[in-house]
Amino acid sequence: MISGALPAAPMQEPRLRYLAGDEPLPADLLGAIVYGTDARRRAAHDPRLVPVPLPLLPGSAAIEAWCVPGAHREGVSEGLRWRSAGGFLVASLELEEAAHGGLQGAARVAYQRLLRVRSQLPCPNVLRIWNFLDAINEGEGDDERYRRFCQGRAEGIGDAWPALPAASALGRNDGERILQLVFLAGVTGGVTVENPRQVPAFRYPRRYGPSSPSFARAIRLPGQVLISGTASIVGHESLHPGNLHAQVHESLNNMVAVSEASGLRPARLRGLKAYVRHAADAAGVSAAARERPEAGVVECLVQADICRRELLVELESVGQRRAGAEAGA
Repeated sequence: MISGALPAAPMQEPRLRYLAGDEPLPADLLGAIVYGTDARRRAAHDPRLVPVPLPLLPGSAAIEAWCVPGAHREGVSEGLRWRSAGGFLVASLELEEAAHGGLQGAARVAYQRLLRVRSQLPCPNVLRIWNFLDAINEGEGDDERYRRFCQGRAEGIGDAWPALPAASALGRNDGERILQLVFLAGVTGGVTVENPRQVPAFRYPRRYGPSSPSFARAIRLPGQVLISGTASIVGHESLHPGNLHAQVHESLNNMVAVSEASGLRPARLRGLKAYVRHAADAAGVSAAARERPEAGVVECLVQADICRRELLVELESVGQRRAGAEAGA
């Protein structure tokens, strides 16, 4: 389900590349997430790099690079560090939970700040957000930390967000109670896309917490679709508990469905990344993905907790039309 009209194409859309830690950074790098337990050391002296200390798994690239050519601008607005070029922007924000009364307060303040400063940025239309927090599954019932995060995010957004972005929320296990936000924005907005196989996250029933997750399943740009973190959920129910292989395939089914719902038929998934709950499952995730010609190689594998305890893996990708396919809607 696609909502709205496609924006006019900018000069060039952002290009996703995954790099090994020792590879030279591209000349057109706009911004990048650096993964690994030594991520902060690697990113310490380059303002283009955002460190996220999720452990890398065997066979993984270390750097998720978003590339856009053109002269760049950069700055800091209320602690939000940003860099823009070619009609797009990558920014990051970190807040200590304790300074804001806990995770819920930190999430509320982070999203209030994002909404407040985005109109001052050269690219005010938020397209895609990554949220990283420690111990995402800790706590029971409505006290679970992911539910607290969702409640704070919803309070911060209120009714002010014109169109929800694509998003992911993953759990670190480093004991650092720091909420990290990384986001991609554009001069023009994208188009929100929902998955016909899933209930929109913002309409989840009360059983998942006092505030529904505030994100769209994907954001369509003219040439690609930015897909949110996607797991083995159909309707609003988690499927295949304990079955890694089936969860990978169900996640891929969802990613293909949301890509094709955006008009990209037949879909191809490019730049596949996997968040894997248990390090020992990394090879199984990669093997299952290779069984699907529209997916292929998982380029980035990191160990992270998923927002639901029964889920073993969450995937991300950029959807495109397969080569040779005719243009669609």
